[in-house]
Amino acid sequence: MSMALKMLKYPAYIRQLYKVHNMKQYIPDTNDTQQNEENENSNRNVPSLADYGIDDAILAPPPEPDEIIWVSKSEIKRDAEDLKKLGLELVNLSPTELAYIPLEEQLKNAIILATKIKKEGRRRQLQLIGKMLRHIEVEPIIQALDKLKNRHNQSVVLLHKLEAMRDALLTGKEDALELVMNQYPDADRQHLRALVRNAQKEQAANKPPKSSRLIYQYLKELVN
Repeated sequence: MSMALKMLKYPAYIRQLYKVHNMKQYIPDTNDTQQNEENENSNRNVPSLADYGIDDAILAPPPEPDEIIWVSKSEIKRDAEDLKKLGLELVNLSPTELAYIPLEEQLKNAIILATKIKKEGRRRQLQLIGKMLRHIEVEPIIQALDKLKNRHNQSVVLLHKLEAMRDALLTGKEDALELVMNQYPDADRQHLRALVRNAQKEQAANKPPKSSRLIYQYLKELVN
């Protein structure tokens, strides 16, 4: 808001004081002692804005153009879209994952509600969540989401590793069992051997891979 617009809310005589105050800032310096004394006497007769309960801060000069941060409409729109995407990520979380995210109660309730409605109602609810995100600090939420994603990625890598380990056991690769035992010393060697034999028999007979699933489950239990 411009200074002129700010001053409009004050009466005319206050605006005149403002003009006088500004004029005082431009009184030229002089070495003439008499002139200085006259200026000082004149200034003493001018009431200050504080006498009328007006904050002097309103008289502060406007910021220099270089200090103003201009934000384009496209940037504002981009930020709004990013917040809508963030809201959608939160809505797509499971209840367990959502509990891990630091959220205000009102925002959390809005997210939970969005998981229960569909179509147009869900779209409007996502817009509401995006607007709510504009008024809070989202960095802690983003950091918590990144940790969840990292944990998920680590879980996927581990599951692929267990599948490869199981496949090595079933194909009879040399030292496959020893590698498992070295990595998981608490593993039951005899139990694993029995599961592998049963799984190989099931494969040969084209039966459902029950024992193969049991091997995978057993390896998963060793990790946990």
